[in-house]
Amino acid sequence: MKKYIFILLTAAACVAGGQFTAFASPTSNTSVPAMAKPKKDIKTVVFSANLHCKACVNKVMDNVAFEKGVKDLKVDLEKQTITIKYDAAKTNPEKLAAAIEKLEYKAKVAE
Repeated sequence: MKKYIFILLTAAACVAGGQFTAFASPTSNTSVPAMAKPKKDIKTVVFSANLHCKACVNKVMDNVAFEKGVKDLKVDLEKQTITIKYDAAKTNPEKLAAAIEKLEYKAKVAE
């Protein structure tokens, strides 16, 4: 019973105070300008790396995938490449190469 009284009092306070726009009349002239989300600059870089086995692939996947700005990561053992889609506002190829080299793999941008 106390719960219902609390809910009713809270709703009445909101309506009386006019603090929430959910209770405003649909004819009111208050409008909120639409905020446009900035478009992300997603880029792709391909690194050639000295990957030897499935464990190497797993090591790269487990660590580089969580680098800041990384959106997608594909590691190809046969071609020995690491393809990364990233947000250019958050990272760059140099930082990504450093993250790969931190795992003790040589990484250079493939042509």
